[in-house]
Amino acid sequence: FDKPFEALKLKSVQSEVKYTANKVIVRLSGTYILHHMLIQIEETKQTFSVKRVRLWFNPEVNADLTNLRDKLQSWTLAKEVSLSRGQKEVKIMCAVPFRARNLMVEYVDFFENPDGSIEILRCPR
Repeated sequence: FDKPFEALKLKSVQSEVKYTANKVIVRLSGTYILHHMLIQIEETKQTFSVKRVRLWFNPEVNADLTNLRDKLQSWTLAKEVSLSRGQKEVKIMCAVPFRARNLMVEYVDFFENPDGSIEILRCPR
């Protein structure tokens, strides 16, 4: 790679964001080579907690995020990580750097509440 890696905040390099019930889909302002990502989870209630997170990437420059949202076959899984109950931060380390123009963070599973129910984490709008 031509230049050394540097830490960037996602908000500083995103050009568009879409949300679903359990995903955040981001178009980056350019194509980036990523090696790891730090995700901070801020829950509005303390009654539920994220159990598994998947980080997906897509290199397509002119892809429409609305179309990508529903086409999982257009994405490549970078990494899936498990979290402990109440964990607020997770660092996703990939074995090999990857080139991405679009990222998707998918909140896959959630811990059950003490009463046995599962609440769904809603992605911020």
